[in-house]
Amino acid sequence: MHGSKTSVNGGGDQIYTDSASVDAVKLIGTAGHADNVYGNNTAIELDNAQAYIQGAADPAHVASGATNAISGSGGLAVKVDAGVGLSLTGSHDSISLGANASLHISSGSANVVTSASGDQLYDGGAATLFRVGGTAGALTIRNFGADPTGVIDLLSGEGGYATAAAAVGALVSDGAGGVKLSLGSAGSIDFSAVAPGHLSSANFRIG
Repeated sequence: MHGSKTSVNGGGDQIYTDSASVDAVKLIGTAGHADNVYGNNTAIELDNAQAYIQGAADPAHVASGATNAISGSGGLAVKVDAGVGLSLTGSHDSISLGANASLHISSGSANVVTSASGDQLYDGGAATLFRVGGTAGALTIRNFGADPTGVIDLLSGEGGYATAAAAVGALVSDGAGGVKLSLGSAGSIDFSAVAPGHLSSANFRIG
């Protein structure tokens, strides 16, 4: 392919792209059988699809569906639309979420997640950086703190906190076995199933 867009239905396909051009591939309904995409600079769109992406310069757009999954060689730029679900296995990926999206990080390290209002997140990775700014709404992060190197970056002092220590000091029980951080009119972050006292100032950054 050269400068083209191809739609692929079903799973288990081997897709090779021309690394000298910006190609586009749309993966549809792979039903749990991942497509393998090889090549660089390939725009990849997922619609209820699972993909193994081999190529660090590939941007991925998760456009619809709740059963999307991406794994790859690392360094991907991933956009997830509002209300869409994604399971991610990878490292050094950058993920930008729309409102009310869900992201399950199965494994990997040093991923950067920019959240939006009402997102539902699960952190099964190491050294994940969650960037929270604007309107967080009822943002929920599960399993945060299982790895002590995870960090919440409160962009532009989200919630009015001047220091990481101030954010830690403001944590309160969520009444369901976790802790919650109020962000004032911007919403809150619920750290589901994280015991009070488990988080420290090392887990927060004021961006």
